[in-house]
Amino acid sequence: MSLRSIWTALSDPTRLRLCALLREEELTVGELQDILHLGQSRISTHLGVLKGTGLVTPRREGKHTYYSLNEAVLANGSGPVLEAAWATLDEIPEA
Repeated sequence: MSLRSIWTALSDPTRLRLCALLREEELTVGELQDILHLGQSRISTHLGVLKGTGLVTPRREGKHTYYSLNEAVLANGSGPVLEAAWATLDEIPEA
């Protein structure tokens, strides 16, 4: 996972909001829909991008898939990049 791919993924306000929520707790797409008031396909698309960069990891339990922020990202030196991204959340009105 490259720092550039992380920055690119987090440049979208919706993906940044998703990561901010997932750093707090593990959530399903349905729960994210309720919180963000977005459609399932839009959330799934954004989660796919985040999963592709390695920022988010899924965990299957029965019929549900739970998503969380990948803790390995913080351990591999990307932590400062993520902290800088979190600092921009105040600039997003929906956040």
